[in-house]
Amino acid sequence: MLVPGVEAGLSRVCGGDVESVVLFGLESHVCVEATAVDLRAKGLQVHVVADATSSRRQDDRLLAFE
Repeated sequence: MLVPGVEAGLSRVCGGDVESVVLFGLESHVCVEATAVDLRAKGLQVHVVADATSSRRQDDRLLAFE
Protein backbone atom coordinates (compact mmCIF):
# COMPACT_ATOMS: atom_id res chain seq x y z
CA MET A 1 0.00 0.00 0.00
CA LEU A 2 1.24 3.45 -0.78
CA VAL A 3 1.39 4.85 2.76
CA PRO A 4 2.36 8.48 3.49
CA GLY A 5 5.93 7.53 4.43
CA VAL A 6 6.52 5.86 1.09
CA GLU A 7 4.98 8.76 -0.80
CA ALA A 8 7.27 11.14 1.09
CA GLY A 9 10.27 8.98 0.17
CA LEU A 10 9.30 8.99 -3.49
CA SER A 11 9.12 12.78 -3.46
CA ARG A 12 12.68 12.96 -2.08
CA VAL A 13 14.44 10.66 -4.57
CA CYS A 14 15.35 11.83 -8.06
CA GLY A 15 14.19 15.31 -7.21
CA GLY A 16 10.64 13.97 -6.95
CA ASP A 17 10.71 13.02 -10.64
CA VAL A 18 10.23 9.25 -10.21
CA GLU A 19 8.87 7.52 -13.30
CA SER A 20 9.45 3.84 -12.53
CA VAL A 21 9.43 1.68 -9.40
CA VAL A 22 10.75 -1.85 -8.81
CA LEU A 23 8.81 -3.91 -6.25
CA PHE A 24 9.52 -7.15 -4.44
CA GLY A 25 8.37 -8.64 -1.15
CA LEU A 26 6.09 -11.00 0.69
CA GLU A 27 2.40 -11.70 0.28
CA SER A 28 2.38 -10.76 -3.38
CA HIS A 29 -1.39 -11.19 -3.64
CA VAL A 30 -1.98 -8.54 -0.95
CA CYS A 31 0.84 -6.13 -0.13
CA VAL A 32 2.85 -6.13 -3.35
CA GLU A 33 -0.24 -6.11 -5.56
CA ALA A 34 -1.94 -3.29 -3.61
CA THR A 35 1.23 -1.22 -3.72
CA ALA A 36 1.55 -1.78 -7.47
CA VAL A 37 -2.07 -0.72 -8.00
CA ASP A 38 -1.54 2.45 -5.93
CA LEU A 39 1.65 3.33 -7.80
CA ARG A 40 0.02 2.77 -11.19
CA ALA A 41 -2.85 5.05 -10.12
CA LYS A 42 -0.23 7.75 -9.61
CA GLY A 43 1.01 7.20 -13.18
CA LEU A 44 4.22 5.34 -12.33
CA GLN A 45 5.61 2.36 -14.21
CA VAL A 46 5.79 -0.67 -11.92
CA HIS A 47 8.12 -3.64 -12.32
CA VAL A 48 7.80 -6.65 -10.00
CA VAL A 49 10.80 -8.92 -9.46
CA ALA A 50 9.05 -12.29 -9.61
CA ASP A 51 12.02 -14.25 -8.25
CA ALA A 52 12.11 -12.00 -5.18
CA THR A 53 8.37 -12.00 -4.49
CA SER A 54 6.47 -14.65 -2.60
CA SER A 55 3.23 -15.67 -0.90
CA ARG A 56 2.42 -18.43 1.55
CA ARG A 57 0.63 -20.29 -1.24
CA GLN A 58 1.95 -20.59 -4.78
CA ASP A 59 -1.58 -20.16 -6.16
CA ASP A 60 -1.84 -16.73 -4.50
CA ARG A 61 1.56 -15.71 -5.84
CA LEU A 62 0.68 -16.68 -9.41
CA LEU A 63 -2.70 -14.98 -9.21
CA ALA A 64 -1.05 -11.74 -8.13
CA PHE A 65 1.27 -11.82 -11.15
CA GLU A 66 -1.68 -12.13 -13.50
